[in-house]
Amino acid sequence: MERFHTAVGLALYGTQAAAVPMNLIPPPPVEDRPSRRFSRRAVLLGAALVVVLGLYGTITIRDHWELRRLKSSVAALQPQVEAVNHLKRELNQINDEGKAIEEKVLRDPSAIELLKELTLVIPSSAWLTDTQLKDHKLNIGGYSDSALELIGVLEESPRFANVEFRGTITKRAGKERFKLDADIE
Repeated sequence: MERFHTAVGLALYGTQAAAVPMNLIPPPPVEDRPSRRFSRRAVLLGAALVVVLGLYGTITIRDHWELRRLKSSVAALQPQVEAVNHLKRELNQINDEGKAIEEKVLRDPSAIELLKELTLVIPSSAWLTDTQLKDHKLNIGGYSDSALELIGVLEESPRFANVEFRGTITKRAGKERFKLDADIE
């Protein structure tokens, strides 16, 4: 093994008979071999990765259980949802039937409604002895002080149109006997 001495070191060794090799130039730097141990940065990066993956796994598992709980709640409520949907369909059907009845009433007024309209428009000096309702035609007969004024009164009503006499007007006991036909609107 060779010894390398500095200038100061020569004085300590004393004189020797043999020549001692000296190198006054410092040795070249020795390259560090890569260490097989992990650096702090790698350890921190690995730990951070483990923490992130752990959080992601925890969140995923929590969301999975929450989804299962919600699906179970939805499944438990499904019969009630079906019952509500059934009731909605029934309600819509009833509403449709009600609208159809309303349209029919408006389109084809009942005999009671027509009698009510007649009692409102015919003057108190007149009375009816017979009424017939058939195929949107109203036939009435009765007595009045003035049968001619009945045509104008009935024509003013929104329920009656094309009012005209059917037969002749006859007088009896100071009253005129009449028979009228009218279209129902």
